[in-house]
Amino acid sequence: MPRIMKFPALILAAGILGACESTPESVVTVTPPTARVRFIHAVPDTGLVDMRFVDIPQNSSHFAIPFRNNISTSGGIPASTMIQYKNTEAGRPRQLKIFLNSTDQAIAQVVLKDTVVNLVAGTNYTFVLWGYANPTGRGRPAGAPAMEFRVIEETVADPSPNVSLRVVNTSATSLDVRHYADGGTAPATPATEFTNVPGMTFSSYVTTAPAAVRFNVRSAGAATNLIATDALALRGTAAVTTSPGPFDAVPGTQLAGSPVSP
Repeated sequence: MPRIMKFPALILAAGILGACESTPESVVTVTPPTARVRFIHAVPDTGLVDMRFVDIPQNSSHFAIPFRNNISTSGGIPASTMIQYKNTEAGRPRQLKIFLNSTDQAIAQVVLKDTVVNLVAGTNYTFVLWGYANPTGRGRPAGAPAMEFRVIEETVADPSPNVSLRVVNTSATSLDVRHYADGGTAPATPATEFTNVPGMTFSSYVTTAPAAVRFNVRSAGAATNLIATDALALRGTAAVTTSPGPFDAVPGTQLAGSPVSP
């Protein structure tokens, strides 16, 4: 009798142990299609701004962006640390907002722009906010344009073995822009594409040989410069494959195949 009573107990114990065994599961992660987005802040009568997508949490926002995105110069070489393409989920409508940047909640929740954009996977985009937030305020130019948000699809043919140059005029007035190799002098007349470039527009591209390039900026038809020193465009650097690299190439006027937008 004792042996008969123990047998069901062994079966029960085996059943309990079997129920506790975990079943291996695989987790499938899917990489969504992405586009690349950069943001230009060209509104002179605001402070820092934040541009972020708000429909889904995503690390593709542009935070604390100053006017003109803070081009910095070190050792005479300009660099842009705040005009960078960031991967952004594409293939469906994306909602974005542009906020004032502040540690004061009442200011940080002020929305300058709320819109929906459609992004195509594998495409580069430039988002630009320009014009004036308060076009009738004190110190604003006569007829100053109201603030406007624009999406530019960046489709550029490979200019190799040359580079492509373009003028982005974020001001309210038309400009003549001359380009020339560093160490030379500005030409008497600008390229046709850089003549009388309207305010708040992008010019078409001009192709030129790789070099350190300076830009001479004047009001359209004027004989005097708007900027005391002709600006040096982003030079760029070649890819580094040796130690301490590898590092990706940085586009610029000295690197063949680069499109550059001063």
